[in-house]
Amino acid sequence: MGTSEQRVSNKVRLCVMKQNDELTLNSTQQQYVEWLCTAPSERQPATKKAMAVHLGVDITTLRRWEKKDVFRQTWK
Repeated sequence: MGTSEQRVSNKVRLCVMKQNDELTLNSTQQQYVEWLCTAPSERQPATKKAMAVHLGVDITTLRRWEKKDVFRQTWK
C-alpha cells in the first residue's frame, strides 16, 4: 500500500472511531451521568466544577458532553 493509500486508510479508520465514540459513553462520561442522576443534595463532589476536576476534564467538556444525543438519552 502506498503512502497516500495509507493516509486515506488512516482517515477512514479515524472517522469510524469517531462515529463509534458518538454512539457510546466512555467510563468518564458514564461517571458524570451517574453523578447527574444523583440528588443534588447527595452529590459528591457537590458542584459541577468540582466534578470536572475529579474527572480530570474542563467544565466546558462536561457541557459539550451534555449536548451529545447519546449522553442526553442515557441521562433521561
